[in-house]
Amino acid sequence: MIRHLRNMKRAFKTGILLPNTTPAASAPNGSREIPVQGNLFKRLRHEKDWFRVSRHQLTLKDISQPLSILHITDVHLRKSDQWLQNLISAMAGMTPDIVALTGDIVAPGWTEEAFSQFMNALPDARIGKFAALGNWDIWASNDPSQWPGKYADHGVKLLINEWQMIDNWCIAGVDDLLAGKPQPSQLLGTLPNAPTLVLNHCPALFRQLAKEPVKLVLSGHAHGGQVRLPIIGPLWTPKGSGKTIAGWSIRNESHLFVSRGVGWSVAPLRLLCPPELAWIDINPE
Repeated sequence: MIRHLRNMKRAFKTGILLPNTTPAASAPNGSREIPVQGNLFKRLRHEKDWFRVSRHQLTLKDISQPLSILHITDVHLRKSDQWLQNLISAMAGMTPDIVALTGDIVAPGWTEEAFSQFMNALPDARIGKFAALGNWDIWASNDPSQWPGKYADHGVKLLINEWQMIDNWCIAGVDDLLAGKPQPSQLLGTLPNAPTLVLNHCPALFRQLAKEPVKLVLSGHAHGGQVRLPIIGPLWTPKGSGKTIAGWSIRNESHLFVSRGVGWSVAPLRLLCPPELAWIDINPE
């Protein structure tokens, strides 16, 4: 407990206390999720273990066929334990076209066993599995240059300021805003004229990414606030979060979706902000 209190003290110095954020908005064509029940005390103790699958509908111009995406972010893996087993069970049976990982898959003290166990349990994807790095992936690794190989060993393409054309979609990834060297302008300048999905950890980069041909940006990082107080809202958010820390936003006809993520940071707590696995259905207009 003392260690967690120290981590919280450090965190408050590196983020924003009682941030001014926008309310979480639904997808343009609707979002749904089974609500969490329980009093505040029960939720504070157990909510970090209550995984929820949110489902979102988005209709876009200039696409020829439907696309389904399983978006997973901010897992903050540490060790192989019951929490990880429960997460793996929550992913079981899913068959998306794309699995999109948007960073902070690991946390300080992570083990190779936990990483391999999680990656091996990712659902099969018809088109492929793609990832972008988060700040903790870089900070908690002795050698961040090993990540492309580690992801490739599990059939996942890590995209760092690069893109790949596949199945009439351009899938792009941006390096992390806080710990990496993102190059959004250079990346956008090289994109083909095709509907583009961008994987990006920190939502604060959305303003620079919201340009044609980018149709959708997926982000995480803020954990939806992780601990949200009644009436007041999120207690704290890390730098790089911006105002949209959960849900949907639109700018210049580019859509942003920010997931609450599935793990926890600083302390093993969540309140009024359950872990989220996001399923996004994109349909032609």
